[in-house]
Amino acid sequence: MLEIPEDDAARQAVKPVICYPVESLPKPNIAALKTFRQLDVKSDEVIVAPRDASCFNALAGSFFRIFSIEGAQVGDLNLWNDQNLHERFCSGKTRALHLTQEERMWSCFPCLRPMATVFEDTLAWYGIDAYKDSVYAVIGTRCDPYTHGLLSGGEATPMLSFQLNLGFG
Repeated sequence: MLEIPEDDAARQAVKPVICYPVESLPKPNIAALKTFRQLDVKSDEVIVAPRDASCFNALAGSFFRIFSIEGAQVGDLNLWNDQNLHERFCSGKTRALHLTQEERMWSCFPCLRPMATVFEDTLAWYGIDAYKDSVYAVIGTRCDPYTHGLLSGGEATPMLSFQLNLGFG
C-alpha cells in the first residue's frame, strides 16, 4: 500500500540540481532563421497515421514542421546525420538542456553539436517553468562529468553516477 510521507509537500518543493550549465551555450540566430524561413518553400508532406511510423529527409539548414492533424498525440522523433549514421539525436543531452522554442536538439558523443533547433512552437506559452523544465517529455539519461566539462568549458565535475561507479569499483 502506498504511504505518503508527512513531509511530502516539502520533498516536492525541493529545487532540483541542474547537472549541466546552459548559460554558456551559443544561442541560435533566430533573426537569421526567420529570414531564411520566409524564403523557404514547402517541398514535401508526410502524414503519419496513428500508431504508425514514417521517415523523411531534411537537409542541413532546412525547416520541417511537425503538427497533429487529428487531435492531441504522443510522438517520437529520431534524428540521424545522413552523412554519418553514428551521429544521432541524443535525448539525454537534449533533456538536460530543455526543449522549447529557440532551443536545440543535440547529437550524441563524440560530436555533441546542435542537430535541430525548435524554431516555432505552438506550446511555447508554457516556456521553461520554475524547475527549468518544459512541456515536452524528452527521455533523458544520467548526467556525466564529460558532458558537464564540454558544455561549461571548465573542468569535468564528478557527478553522482560517476561517484557510484567508483564506489562499485
